[in-house]
Formats: sequence, C-alpha cells, structure tokens
Amino acid sequence: MQEAGRWVAAGSVDGSVYMLELCDGLSQMQQNEKQGVSHMLDRESKREKNLEARAKELRARELRAKGQAKEEGAEAAVPWEERRKEVEAEFWRLTGLTGPEGVTGEGIEPSEKSSETAEQ
Repeated sequence: MQEAGRWVAAGSVDGSVYMLELCDGLSQMQQNEKQGVSHMLDRESKREKNLEARAKELRARELRAKGQAKEEGAEAAVPWEERRKEVEAEFWRLTGLTGPEGVTGEGIEPSEKSSETAEQ
C-alpha cells in the first residue's frame, strides 16, 4: 500500500497479484480515527487478559473440585444400599405408615406424628 495513496496490492496462494483502488473513505484518515483504533486495541487487549485470567481461575477451581471429590469418595465409604435402607426407614418412621419391609412408624407418640406430618 502506498503511504498516502489509494492503491493496494494483494497476492494469493497461486501467485496472482491484484491491484485494488480504495475509495476516499478508506484511503483518507478520518478525524480521531487513530485515537479510536488505539482505544479499541487497548480495550481488546485488557479483555483478552481478563478472559485468560478467568479461564486460569476456572481450571484451578476444577482441579480443586476433583481433588475434593476424590477425598470425599475415600471418606464416604458408606455403601449406597446401607444408606438407602436408613433413609427409607426414616421415611416410614416419619410418615407413620408401614413400609414394604415391615418398617412402621410405631414408637412415635400420636402428637409427634401429627406435628411431624404438619411440618412436611
């Protein structure tokens, strides 16, 4: 491109060279154009740095979560079947009904049954 001109040469992969003539809007500097482009480039560079920092933070958080999941997996050694039975027994106890395994809500006073069912 000429320094103060309107002609641009562009080449392609196959070796062809093209000469392009630019209109006045593209060949002549507009008022505050240099300053506007400079501000835009500054904003974009700050945005890119912020996005990189955020991505780094998310990767670190993900690694911490994986580490905690491994620790919790080792600590929570209660088998699912055992935990399921406990929860089911608690459910039948609180509702006062008879469950499929003969678990009932017996042992709870009638006033306790009504207050517990009212809470739910």
